[in-house]
Amino acid sequence: MTSRVVYLLLPLCLLLVSHSVREILADNEQGSTSARCMASTYQPEVLRDPCGAEMKQNAPDVFTIEFGLDDQDSSSFRAHCERARAPLHADRIWNLARHGYYSDNYVFRILPNFVAQFGTSGDSSVSNVYNYTSTNNADCAILQPQPPFMPYCLKSALEGDDVDDDEKTMTGTVGWISRTIAATHQRQSILPWTKTRRTTTASSRMTSNNNCTNSTALSNTFGTLAMSTGYNRNLPEFPQGVTWNATAELFINLGDNSQRLDRHLFIPICTIDEHNMDVVVKFPSFGEVAELGGTGPSLGQLYEQGNSYIEARQEWSSMAKVERVTVCDAS
Repeated sequence: MTSRVVYLLLPLCLLLVSHSVREILADNEQGSTSARCMASTYQPEVLRDPCGAEMKQNAPDVFTIEFGLDDQDSSSFRAHCERARAPLHADRIWNLARHGYYSDNYVFRILPNFVAQFGTSGDSSVSNVYNYTSTNNADCAILQPQPPFMPYCLKSALEGDDVDDDEKTMTGTVGWISRTIAATHQRQSILPWTKTRRTTTASSRMTSNNNCTNSTALSNTFGTLAMSTGYNRNLPEFPQGVTWNATAELFINLGDNSQRLDRHLFIPICTIDEHNMDVVVKFPSFGEVAELGGTGPSLGQLYEQGNSYIEARQEWSSMAKVERVTVCDAS
């Protein structure tokens, strides 16, 4: 009789021990992250006021954003971001993310080996505030100063007779510009550079302005994330065109786009490791956006109508969608 009781109680004891261990592990995990991570909550009234104090908060020096997907596997991908790479853009991304802007976002533009793009709110009353193509942009929706004149660091391929060292910085006439130039590729003219410009060492210039270091700077390579913007071809220093009117859209590099995008000052802020990129590269593609001559969604219609525009079309029913977002202060 005693032995039967022992055998009956043993599984129960093991179950209780296992449950206690799981509780301890969960408590430890929660204790280490609960004060620094939070699931975003959708706050449209905050998002509609990009001039408001809540949308002007500084991002942590280092932060992560986990984008949870609307799929059967509840999969997600995580971006690791550093504010020093472009403080103005990082602050906007952080504030949009924590207030729920990127929740319920379709990844509307997938071009294999090029980019995955998203960042239009599913709520048209919010997305229209950040429609950079609209003449009715709310004050503060378009980030100022524009990319050529804001603090940033960018690691870009450049090699030529007018580059004396492996890495330099260049000052601009308005504000300041910091560009990390790595002379590792074939000779070409990606960014304007002349010996007549005043230059300083990379370490002193970057440290004195926004704590940007050589190890911080990124290029538009596979697994990096940057803000997607409009285009300005009217600056003499950037005859190929330069990014302009950033508001909310993001893109992830699905290939090495350094030669293609660095010259236009698309500034990568975040990195996504290979494990997380395994999720991203599986997103289905529906072609280029209609505004660029493709068969994919119209960006203008997506801003104006929100998610209802996508959901009304059966052929886009399998489009990847970010459903939930978690932000973490990793400083």
